[in-house]
Amino acid sequence: MNCKSPRNPCEMKLGATLALDENASKQADLCGLLEQMKRDGFNTVNFYGLEHVRASWEILFATLDRLQMQAVVRIEDYGAGFSFSAQEDVPDVLSRYQALLDWVCTPDHRSRVAYFALNMPVDDGRVTEPLGGVNSPDCRHRQVEYAASLVSAMRMETHRRGFSTAKLYLSVFYGWDNTYDVPSYAAAGADGYFLNNYSYPAQHLHAPTLPCTDEELINRRRLSVAVEKYRSQYPGMPLIVEFGFHTLEYNHGQWPGQTAGLVGDRPSKEQAIRATLDFYETVPEFRGYLYFGYNLYKEEGEPPAVMDWALRYPEEDAV
Repeated sequence: MNCKSPRNPCEMKLGATLALDENASKQADLCGLLEQMKRDGFNTVNFYGLEHVRASWEILFATLDRLQMQAVVRIEDYGAGFSFSAQEDVPDVLSRYQALLDWVCTPDHRSRVAYFALNMPVDDGRVTEPLGGVNSPDCRHRQVEYAASLVSAMRMETHRRGFSTAKLYLSVFYGWDNTYDVPSYAAAGADGYFLNNYSYPAQHLHAPTLPCTDEELINRRRLSVAVEKYRSQYPGMPLIVEFGFHTLEYNHGQWPGQTAGLVGDRPSKEQAIRATLDFYETVPEFRGYLYFGYNLYKEEGEPPAVMDWALRYPEEDAV
C-alpha cells in the first residue's frame, strides 16, 4: 500500500509511524522495515519509543543515512501530576530525553532529524480534568504558557548541543469531535505544527465502503473543521498532518469501540488514504504527513479489538 504525495517529494515530509518497543525487533528486521518504507515512497520516519531502544540507535541512524531518510524525534513523555506547568513540567519532560538529545544533536546525526515533535497532551483527561476541563480558562492559559516555555527550553537544549538549525513543531489537537477550544500557541514561536485529524464514519454504525465519493469516504466536511481552525490560528505556518485508517473487515464486521479512521475494507482504506492526501494538497500550509502506523496492529477501544492500521499486511510481505 502506497502513500505518495502528488507534490514534489523533495519538499514534502512523506512519513509514517514505525512502532518500536524495548524488546524490539531484531536490528536486521528494523533495517528491513526502513528499506521497505523507502521503496514505498516514504522519506520520513516517526519513531515511537525511540528513547527506549538505545542499543538500536546506531544502526537505525546509519540506515536512515544510507537511505537518505529522516526521523521525527518525539518529545512527548510526561509524569503523573502533569498540569501544563512551565516551571515544573518543562524541566521534567526534558529530563526524560537528555540521552536521546545528546545522541541526535551530534554533527553525525542531526542531518537525519526532520524535526522535533513537542507534545501538548490536551487529550489526556488526567491532565485537563483537574484544571477544570480542556476548555477551562485555567487550562487554556496554562497551555499557552507551557507551549512558550517548552519551545524556549528546547531551543536552548538543541543550541547548546550545537544544533542551531533544529526545527521544533508543536502538537495541535482540536479533539476527536472538534470540541476542544484550544488557544493559539503561535506566541511560542514554533517552526511549525503537527495536527492529529482522523476521519470518522459520517453515518452511525456504517463504515464507508467503495463505491462512494471521496468526500463521503473520508468525511471531508469533518476534516475541514479542524483544518479551518488551524488556518485561523496559524496562517501560513507549516502543517504536518497525522492520520490513519483501519478496517471493519479485519474484525470480521464486528463494530469496534474505536471508530477513528474506520472504513469498510482494504480497497476502501487504500482509496481513503489517496483521498485524504488529495484533500490536504489543497491546504496552502500543508508540508507533509505522518501515517499512523506503518507496521502497527494495535488493540484499542471497548470492547477491545485489534486495529489494522498497518500499511503492509503479512501476506504482502510473504510474496
